[in-house]
Amino acid sequence: MLVSLEDASKLGPSMSVALVTTFYGVLIANFFFSPLSRNLKTLSAQEQMIDEMMLEGILSIQDGENPRMIRDKLEAFVSGREIAVLDARIEQAKQTASAERQE
Repeated sequence: MLVSLEDASKLGPSMSVALVTTFYGVLIANFFFSPLSRNLKTLSAQEQMIDEMMLEGILSIQDGENPRMIRDKLEAFVSGREIAVLDARIEQAKQTASAERQE
């Protein structure tokens, strides 16, 4: 754009190209890269929490802690709603296992 400063007739089209490319860059950044960045940050935080939970569980098992104490430690990482879902899954697995034993 600055190359054609001597010729005023070429300055307008050069500025319009610069403005359009800037506009496209802003649109792409806000509608594509920004949401992608948020999703990646969320996934990274979840993965980090899972890794911390696994490490805490493994170290607790290695120390020979009581399984109920380990469960309480690991429940501190998740919300009450997630605990309810996990308890429901455990209960369902117990029922399935007892039904298979009876057959």
